[in-house]
Amino acid sequence: MVDVKARAPRHALNVLAVLADAVSARTCLESAAAACSVDSEARLVALHVRVDPALLVDAPELVAIQYLRERREGSARARSEDIRRVFDEWTHSGGQVAEHAEWRERIGNVAPFLLAESGEADLIVLTKPRNLDGWEALHCALYSSKRLVLYIPSSVHSADFFKDHHATIAWAPRDQARKAVARALPWLSVAGRVTVISVDQERTPQSHEIASMLASAGVRAEFKSVSADGETVGARILRELHADEAQYLVMGAYGHGPLIEWLFGQVTKEMMTRASLPIFLMH
Repeated sequence: MVDVKARAPRHALNVLAVLADAVSARTCLESAAAACSVDSEARLVALHVRVDPALLVDAPELVAIQYLRERREGSARARSEDIRRVFDEWTHSGGQVAEHAEWRERIGNVAPFLLAESGEADLIVLTKPRNLDGWEALHCALYSSKRLVLYIPSSVHSADFFKDHHATIAWAPRDQARKAVARALPWLSVAGRVTVISVDQERTPQSHEIASMLASAGVRAEFKSVSADGETVGARILRELHADEAQYLVMGAYGHGPLIEWLFGQVTKEMMTRASLPIFLMH
């Protein structure tokens, strides 16, 4: 069982926004700033990893793929400059979090730098991938970072979705869900309403543990146990989210190893593909 008190940060929150493309960079930054808003001392770092084939030390075929990208997406340097321009414009737009945000650019492969820079992060914020770098960052954050991930679908336009808003927890008595809830407590604790949804889970003593976890952190929640009724679990959760007008979701991510889940994972994949609200995920 996850120790809620041990998992809850006892320091100012550290939020890492991973910027993989210029189109979604502003959304990612605004979402990260919204996550920081629950803590007046929170720190935001914006990370961009420039995958420059001219400086890349890797297998020849992987370097060749990066050169091929330049025909469609422009050079790695130009892409990096576009993202930095978005960051600079955002920091000048006002707001305490924006003014004090830190820019970090690293040159090389995405995964090693993301892991190095996320070492002290309480939360990694990413948008739906639009390029190869974005997919690598998302895969690394979910499977390797051991950090809570805030995934922002491309349909999200407003970053005001935490304080006094409606949070929903998709609950099953598994380690991934326990860790997600424990790590998301700073945001759940300021929600205006928290709903816990269980699909095809009977209210056994095991399923009652989520109530104890939340209560120990002062979070009051409503509980709903529903049947899939012939739908997939993901589709049933999505229907409940829409009916309840939830504004963000907390859930465990995948239950097996990376290869099996990447190929065959159903609930997590369905939620990330179809949901139109931010999702806190933990593997």
